[in-house]
Amino acid sequence: MNNRFENKYVKTSYTIIFFTVLIAGAVLFVGFSRIKAKLAEATTETAKPTPVYSLKLSEKELHKTIDALATVKSGATILVKSESAGSIVKLPLKEGDPVKTGQVIAVIDSREQTAQLKAAQARKTTAQSQIDAAQANLQALESRFESANTNFEFWQKELERSKKLLKEGAVSQTNHDNTKNKNSEAQSMLLSLKAQISAQKAQVDAVSSQLKAAESDVKVWEVRKDYTEITSPVNGIISAKFQEENNKIGVQAPIYNIEDNSLTRLITAIPQEHAFALKPGQTMLINDKDDYGFKITRIHPVLNALRQITLEAQISGKPQELIYDMQIPVKIVTQSVFGTIIPPEAKYTDFKDPNGFYVYKINDNMAVRTKITPLLQNSKNETAADPKELAHSTELALGAYLENLRLPESFQVEVIK
Repeated sequence: MNNRFENKYVKTSYTIIFFTVLIAGAVLFVGFSRIKAKLAEATTETAKPTPVYSLKLSEKELHKTIDALATVKSGATILVKSESAGSIVKLPLKEGDPVKTGQVIAVIDSREQTAQLKAAQARKTTAQSQIDAAQANLQALESRFESANTNFEFWQKELERSKKLLKEGAVSQTNHDNTKNKNSEAQSMLLSLKAQISAQKAQVDAVSSQLKAAESDVKVWEVRKDYTEITSPVNGIISAKFQEENNKIGVQAPIYNIEDNSLTRLITAIPQEHAFALKPGQTMLINDKDDYGFKITRIHPVLNALRQITLEAQISGKPQELIYDMQIPVKIVTQSVFGTIIPPEAKYTDFKDPNGFYVYKINDNMAVRTKITPLLQNSKNETAADPKELAHSTELALGAYLENLRLPESFQVEVIK
């Protein structure tokens, strides 16, 4: 009886345990199913792509610059004055007219100077003709002298030979005397030609002195005539006219202002705190472009009245669109680097690394946070990166939210077209 009771008790206990385990398993299954569903739902929400704008990067040269205001100037402003007094008989140019070096720009009455110049030129021509004739005679005498010298050397040898033969009795005294006479004649001719050459050289020197005097007179009267013909000292543009035709003027009277357009200069002044960033050869940009090629050629060694540094940049020639004395905004390039350009809206600040520079690279609809080492940043907050570190054509996520949201290291994106 007791054994039956015990067996029944054991069976009941096992049944209770079985159902208990079964119920617990069911409860756990339902719980895990609910958790899994919630996780799946959460995963679906997390995996939902974030819409972003993007940009494919490119490479170019990035400049760090100093902004300034520059004044356009010519290479120099030249005041042309008269060198002689008289009446202006010709004054053909007006403001804005171009001129070339040596071009006659004004004429003062020059009749006396012209007459004196013509007389001096005539004396020069006569002296030149005389010296040409004297030099021709000298060349002829020198040619004859060479022949006479050869003849004299021949009879010198013949005389020495005749002396030996006379001692040996091989020639008569008469023949020896004839040889001696021939030698004397050759020597006399040589000495005569030598004297004539010396006289001719003296004549050439004398005529040369006359020629030099005539040439000097020509130069003097050319200069004096030049005083009456006023010429442009440079290639340039007339910027001011101070006289009119028929005006009677004195010496050093102003005639024109001429702007030397062989060079165009930009003159600007910047605060002295930029002094250590400046050096000759740096580029000065107009409209953010180096279309003209202006380079700093001079940094004034003394501050101006406003305690600023004065700079000059220049190029050859004159661009048509740059007007003298106009003021234009410029940028002075103090540093340049070639690299992959990152716009400011692609920069992301990681709050764990506030000094770091981060971007989000987009690849296969995934944005991945990437740390970049900037090479240079300009005044527009554009940043240049090493192309080896960030290749051109890389696609980056854009948006101001990148600076404000705590985004994960990577997330799905949907690029807005």
